[in-house]
Amino acid sequence: MNTIKVSVIVPVYNAEKFVRRMLDSLLAQTMVDFEVIMVNDGSNDGSSVICDDYAVKDTRFKVIHQQNAGVAMARKAGIDVAQGEYSIHADADDWVEPTMLNELYHKAINAVADMVICDYYDTSVNGVDCYHRQRLTSDKPLDVLYDITQGRCFGGLWHKLIRTNLYKKYNARFFAGINYSEDVLILAQILKHEEVKVAYLDKAYYHYIKNEDSITHYVSQKTYNGLKMYLQKIKEILPSDNGRFDAFKRTLPIAVFQMGFMNYLISDEEARKEYLRNRTIVWENSKSLRWKLGYLMIDLNMMTLAHKLIKF
Repeated sequence: MNTIKVSVIVPVYNAEKFVRRMLDSLLAQTMVDFEVIMVNDGSNDGSSVICDDYAVKDTRFKVIHQQNAGVAMARKAGIDVAQGEYSIHADADDWVEPTMLNELYHKAINAVADMVICDYYDTSVNGVDCYHRQRLTSDKPLDVLYDITQGRCFGGLWHKLIRTNLYKKYNARFFAGINYSEDVLILAQILKHEEVKVAYLDKAYYHYIKNEDSITHYVSQKTYNGLKMYLQKIKEILPSDNGRFDAFKRTLPIAVFQMGFMNYLISDEEARKEYLRNRTIVWENSKSLRWKLGYLMIDLNMMTLAHKLIKF
C-alpha cells in the first residue's frame, strides 16, 4: 500500500551554494510520510555530491542524475517517478517552513481538493520577507486560471499542492526547451478542466528567493526562444471560455517584443517590424509615459533613443 502522502520535486542545477538550505528545510518537515526527489540536471559543480549525501542521510530523499536538459525536463523526470498521493515542486535556491507539507496535505484531505493554493513569501537575499496573498476570485478552476493570467494568483508550482495522478489523467506535460513559465503551462493544462476541485489556504510557507543568477533574471537567446515557444503553447492550451482569455492571448506578443528589444537579442530592424505588427496592442497596454516616448522613437526609427527609454 502506498503510504507516501506528498512527493516534493527539486530540480537542481549548479546549486551547491544554497541547495542545502532547501534540503534541510525539507528534512525539518513535521510530516513524516513524504519523499523528496532531487533531479540533478547535469550540474558541473558540487551539487551532485550534495544530493547523493542527502540520499544516504535519509531514505526519503532520492536522487536522479541526468544530462542537462533544463528545468522543465527536470520537473518531468521527478513527476514521472513520484509516488506521493500529492506532489509539489520546490526550487533549489529557496526554502520552506517546517509545517508546509503537513498543513497543505491536511487542507487537501479535509477539502477533498485536487489542488491547494497557499500564499508565499517573496524573500530578498538578505532574508527580508514580503508576504504575497493570492487574490482568488473563486475556487472554480477556470476562474483560478483566469486569475493567474491576470496576475491575481502567481503562476508558480511551488505554492500549489497537486494531486499527482492529475498529470496522467489530463496528460499535463512539460515541454522540452520551454524553461520559462513552464509551470503556467502545467497549471493551464490542469485548471481548464471544470471538475478539478481547488482549495485555498491563506497562509504562507514558501520563501521564494530573488536570485539574480536564475533564468528569470538572466536573459539569453535560449531564454528568448523559450519564451516564444511558451507563448505559442499557452495560446494552444488556454480554453475559449466564451472568449474570456482572448484579451490575454492578444497581449502575449508584447512580451516577446520587449524581451528581444531590451536585451538586444534581435536586430533593431526585426524589433521594429515586431513592434509595428503589434503597435495597437502595445500602445493600449502601455501605462508608462517614458515607454510611450520610446515607442514614439521606434515609430520615427530612432532606435538608439528608443533603447534608452524602453527599459526597466
